[in-house]
Amino acid sequence: MAVADARVFTQDLTILDDKPDLLEKLLPRLAEWCIRFSPIVAVDMPDGLLIDASGCTHLWGGDQAYLEDISKKLSARGYEVRLAIADTIGAAWGIARFGSEPIVSSGRHID
Repeated sequence: MAVADARVFTQDLTILDDKPDLLEKLLPRLAEWCIRFSPIVAVDMPDGLLIDASGCTHLWGGDQAYLEDISKKLSARGYEVRLAIADTIGAAWGIARFGSEPIVSSGRHID
């Protein structure tokens, strides 16, 4: 919808300029910051990160505490976060985007 048309519906409209290349610049920097959680972090364009948590979660006291710490730190910086842990990247990706339980027990990703 054009801004002029949207202003007809609401007088208190806040308009923000779109920065088309913002995510391409931000996600790699955010991935570097996430190395504190795992040495292997990859950018998943257009809006995500993949963190290989293999061998890392026990340092936080388990999967739940690991996810809570990541969520807390990113949320405190203003990011909307959806996280998941599963045996495979595909399962974790799908659960993070469409699931309700963020932790998939080992071997349960095919259920």
